[in-house]
Amino acid sequence: GSQDGTKWVDVAYDAMKSQSADELEVAFDNWTDRVNNYPYADVHGNFGYLFKGRVPVRPASNGWGPVPGWTGEHEWNGFIPNAELPRSKNPDSGWVVTCNQRVVDDDYPYYLTNLFGTDYRARRIRDKIAELADRNNPNLTDGGQHSLFQKHMRDVYRNFFEDLDLDILQLADEGSSTIGLTGYPQGLPSWEIQGGAERLKDICFWREYDLILKGFIDFYRTFFTQVSTRNAPMPKDAWFPDQIERKLLFNNEFLATAKMVRDRCITDPQYANAVRWQPAFKQLIYRNDQGRLIVTISQNSIGNAITELLGVVVRRVPDAAAYEQTEPALIERLLEIRRRMVRADLGEGIATPGWGADD
Repeated sequence: GSQDGTKWVDVAYDAMKSQSADELEVAFDNWTDRVNNYPYADVHGNFGYLFKGRVPVRPASNGWGPVPGWTGEHEWNGFIPNAELPRSKNPDSGWVVTCNQRVVDDDYPYYLTNLFGTDYRARRIRDKIAELADRNNPNLTDGGQHSLFQKHMRDVYRNFFEDLDLDILQLADEGSSTIGLTGYPQGLPSWEIQGGAERLKDICFWREYDLILKGFIDFYRTFFTQVSTRNAPMPKDAWFPDQIERKLLFNNEFLATAKMVRDRCITDPQYANAVRWQPAFKQLIYRNDQGRLIVTISQNSIGNAITELLGVVVRRVPDAAAYEQTEPALIERLLEIRRRMVRADLGEGIATPGWGADD
């Protein structure tokens, strides 16, 4: 900081509207307020770390405790030049980590502080990055399930999308869609946006974006219908019934994989629970290593929120008498939760044919 006025508001504004790593660095050249660590990345593939603030040039003795300010022995000798503050841009490691740990070695010519944080958090993050940076691990996309489709239904999965009526989105080959550091998206079907970011303003792009999502949902609904019930009919209200019939319902790889998942769900409750409860999907727009915009969609688990699968996971058996015996206690517990929420002023009770607003 400084007793004089500072430009922190202007710096923050310039940083927030910067369009590249270079512009961000120029903006922070004027940062003089409290020292901060700034990791950054831009859409062009540049990334780095900035140590920014107004740091006086002073001896290390200044950092150990109070010193007499009237002798002249401990005077500041100006400030560390901005260009000589710690920084790193596009290191060969492919990443930067800051958790307030020491960021300079013993050869750094200026004294910064005696109070750097311990480095255990930074080391932990570094180690986890090293674990994740495995371009050949297909489960980076979905927490452990994507390999099922890559191993058993790779061609089926891709062929299903080939008939979509796309113009702006062009199917990308695995090499051009891959991010070098991690290998993401590990072979998932991906589409390059023809025309770059400008096409995001085109309503036709969003129509095609929705087509991919609809195709994805049709594929997974069909798959988990087969997981739940052998030789199940086509899901109701499918967007692409012809593709489902031609490419999925009579495909041996598709049906065999559904049987494999069905059998495992029945015998492995932990697996069945993971299938049911992990998040369903993520549809992403990202830039590849060449800066081109790519669309992909991936499943975070192989199931979940697919109601057809509940019969397998829960193993429901029709039993009206047992349900009638259990229902009152269950309803009472739910009503008690509602009463507590009302008392906490989190909402109001709503009456139904089965119970009143104040029950």
